Amino acid sequence: MRKAVDAILYLGLMLTGVGLAESGILPRWTIFPIIVLFLGFLVSLYFDGAKRGVIRGLFLALAFLLTGKAWSLGGVLIGIGLTLRSVGLERGSLKVVGLGEGLAVVGVFPFLPKGLSTVPVLAGVFLALGYFLSERIEELKESVLGFALLGGGVGAYISLRNYLLQVNPKLVLYSEWIALVVALVGAIGIVAGRGEDPEKYLEELLAERPGIRLPANERIEKAVREFLVKGRKAELLSYVAFYGSRTFGSREELLRLIEKLSEYEPKSSGVLTPIWLRRNILKGELERREKLVREIFEALKEGLR
Repeated sequence: MRKAVDAILYLGLMLTGVGLAESGILPRWTIFPIIVLFLGFLVSLYFDGAKRGVIRGLFLALAFLLTGKAWSLGGVLIGIGLTLRSVGLERGSLKVVGLGEGLAVVGVFPFLPKGLSTVPVLAGVFLALGYFLSERIEELKESVLGFALLGGGVGAYISLRNYLLQVNPKLVLYSEWIALVVALVGAIGIVAGRGEDPEKYLEELLAERPGIRLPANERIEKAVREFLVKGRKAELLSYVAFYGSRTFGSREELLRLIEKLSEYEPKSSGVLTPIWLRRNILKGELERREKLVREIFEALKEGLR
């Protein structure tokens, strides 16, 4: 049923695009690429998983290639990149995923003003590099996006520097000093973040916050603290399952409560995350955990009434 709905949607979009081109709203040269693009999307519906992504990526690349425009190279790179990403996800290869996503980001460059083209190019290269390194160094997996941002930042600096050289060369010196200070502050933040114990920081935060009303039970308090500080939910899940089975008359209510806790997954930060951003993430996680604990014990109280 879902495939039929998608097929009707793609067919409708294709006919709409062709109609707009025929009426002169879109350039007439877009007719053939539009047909090829949505034809590819229709064909992809007969496949699942990576094959669907591969077909869509290839037809997207072909559609851009058929435009014959100077910027078509960017669309081709995006299509090939999405194809490689699908293959990489299917095979579980971070290198192939990184190469695909990197090419897709690089493919944006023809659509930007000439002076900004270095931003997506370096962002894509750094993104691919981040994936390559993360396959060897496990701790870098959470920092892949940081590599892309770093590359984009370097690209933006190069673009700004080139612009200043044309407008006012004297400002280049100031921009370099500013870049140096930003890089130094970022490096200090990363080093400080790696040296900080996240559990100790959460303990300090917890001591400053108003406590949660809990039953007078040492094991319950320990289970809640383990969850709040370390994110470990096994003991708390056992408690909820044990007491919930006595509290709730409906099995569905108990399962909903257990599911809410079991589905919780903490947000993690990479080794390149600066200390101020890492602390912000930890604070947000503590608030999420406290909210979840309050909801659980409120539900258990309601069940007793």
